[in-house]
Amino acid sequence: MIVSTAVTKFVSTIARLFQATTSRCAVSVTVGWLLLASQSNGQATFTPLGVFGGTESIATDVSGEGSVVVGKVRLSGATFAAFRWTSSESMLHEGLASDSVAVSADGAVVVGGYLSPSLQAFRWPGGGAFQGLGDLPGGVFRSSATDVSANGSVIVGFGTTADGPEAFRWTAATGMVGIGSLDGGESSASSVSTDGSVVVGGTIASPPLGSQGFRWTPTGGMVALPRPPGAVTSGARKVSADGAVVVGFNQFSLNDTEAFRWTERDGMIGLGDLPGGRRISEAYDVSADGSVIVGMSENQDGRKAFYWTRQTGMLNLEDLLVSFGANNLDGWLLIEAQGVSSDGFTVAGRGVHNGREEAWVATIPEPSTLILATIAILLLLTLYRRHQLPIPSIRGK
Repeated sequence: MIVSTAVTKFVSTIARLFQATTSRCAVSVTVGWLLLASQSNGQATFTPLGVFGGTESIATDVSGEGSVVVGKVRLSGATFAAFRWTSSESMLHEGLASDSVAVSADGAVVVGGYLSPSLQAFRWPGGGAFQGLGDLPGGVFRSSATDVSANGSVIVGFGTTADGPEAFRWTAATGMVGIGSLDGGESSASSVSTDGSVVVGGTIASPPLGSQGFRWTPTGGMVALPRPPGAVTSGARKVSADGAVVVGFNQFSLNDTEAFRWTERDGMIGLGDLPGGRRISEAYDVSADGSVIVGMSENQDGRKAFYWTRQTGMLNLEDLLVSFGANNLDGWLLIEAQGVSSDGFTVAGRGVHNGREEAWVATIPEPSTLILATIAILLLLTLYRRHQLPIPSIRGK
């Protein structure tokens, strides 16, 4: 997302004026919404995906261009089936208990785990049959895939060795290869970069000292992501397209968890949480360039899906969609944003609709600085009329 320097300075000026007559919390939320609205050109959309003949559904990922959504459907009890959805068709993989976790950026390959009869990682090309990926040698048979590269050629997840779960990286040429762990403990990969060269996830030290987020490359191996002071547990959930931005969570205590964004240049940065509830937030996905992060937080009403940018900070996605014109959210609670498209404008996740969990996908309008200028001018004129404040200049120095 890009906002021109002049317009950004203009909004900052308005924020300072607004702060003179408004509480800090209200300013933060209002200016955050203003910046997002300033970047929008059109109306937000919200699309419920249904339950595909089951009892509930959850969306876990969305393709790079936002047209393919994957997830799982509860058929009965603890039995789930993988689904793949587009606006023109939906596909439920029946006959095998399965769980779609991720989809390639091009939307062609879905990965996850299925019972065969033990849990096994799978690769599911669009419209084809499941391809079991096997397991790591030495342990009980148990593996699952958690993410896939842009073209579907590299898959990551966890397998099981004699020492327990271990993160793996799979290609057709090499098969499933373990990538180790930190301090000889257990590990699991959760995400892979576009070209398959960077893997992130979490590992548990031996003896257990709480999970630790990691970043792996072929040349550097597995490197622990630093925890901030006071954090006892951490996990890396997703990595940006080029492998430079990692998002996840740091846990400080049972009821104190904060989403993070990490880069080699900036280090570990906490993203805060939504106002009104406990400090609970976790980042689940990140846009291709690392500028948009989605996940889960809490406010006074409980768990909520969030949408974060550097300009706006953390926003309640449900409120954001309504403010941008999505008018079909009656009866809905959006509790987790699980996936985001490459450009950051399509989000999919987990919600509760009239008491039943149901998958959804939403779009946020693309940026336009013209709308920002219009809204900013209207707000400034309102402040001027009410408080006789001077209108600031937006000309260069």
